[in-house]
Amino acid sequence: MPAVIAAAVTDGLDGQASRWLRAESKLGILLDPIADKVFFVAVVLTLLFDGNVTWLEVLLISLRDVIVLLGAIGARLRDGGAAWSRMKPRRLGKLATVLQFVFISVVLLEAEEWRGSALIGTAIVSGWAGVDYVWAYLSLTRPLPR
Repeated sequence: MPAVIAAAVTDGLDGQASRWLRAESKLGILLDPIADKVFFVAVVLTLLFDGNVTWLEVLLISLRDVIVLLGAIGARLRDGGAAWSRMKPRRLGKLATVLQFVFISVVLLEAEEWRGSALIGTAIVSGWAGVDYVWAYLSLTRPLPR
């Protein structure tokens, strides 16, 4: 349990430090979100199979990822994914990641009084972040309506 929380905190600190020190690399920029997703999926599946979270909770905290996945599939069909590949991380997406790990921490710490609030907040921001990613993609492929 403490290892999962420590991993999430140090991941965030690592990202801040690399930006602050201007030590970002193309490989790091590519691999960091992939590593985050692999870590997130491993933790959430472990919690699910151990009976600590429900499928509904997994879906709600993963809304951004589900929307982004569907958006990526749509982008691939629409323009071969050319514009999607130019997408940059979005602040709302970073906030959604933080809130996903807040929810996971609440579950691991068995802080039941915070569980509902953490779930609702994470679901709202995750859904909003997913829509934000798709909207940003659409703005790369056509002018926005006025």
